[in-house]
This record gives sequence, structure tokens and C-alpha cells, in this order.
Amino acid sequence: MFVIHKRSAFKLKQTAKKIIMRRLSWLFLTFILFSCTKSPRFQLLSSKETGIDFNNKIEETDKFNIISFENIYNGAGIGT
Repeated sequence: MFVIHKRSAFKLKQTAKKIIMRRLSWLFLTFILFSCTKSPRFQLLSSKETGIDFNNKIEETDKFNIISFENIYNGAGIGT
């Protein structure tokens, strides 16, 4: 009859954990390497292609200026 001692079972578990972690590390590394591509994710389209003609022109007045509406000058008024 074959009997595994507690110490041997612990060593087997530790070895199995090391093998699993090594394989997961390689899997993660290959995923990272192949997911990094140089192709652009977005492409600039002309207004003729999109049908959107937009100009974010801000006209300052005494009531509408950078001190009163700071977020407008930071681009918060532009929607996508």
C-alpha cells in the first residue's frame, strides 16, 4: 500500500502551485505582448464624411468670461 506523508503532500502542493503560477505568468505575458498593436484605435474623419460641421467659438462678454465660466474654456462644453 502506498502512503503519502503530510510533508510529501505539502511539497507536492507547493510544486503544483509553482507550476500553475508559472504557466499563468507565461499566459499573461503572451497576452500582453500580442495585445499591444501599433495600429491606431481611432481614425480622423472629415466633416464631409461625418456630416458634422462644428466650431467651438467662444465669444467673451462682461458677463460671460473665463472668470465666470472657467469650465467652458477648459473644454467642458464640448460633447462627443
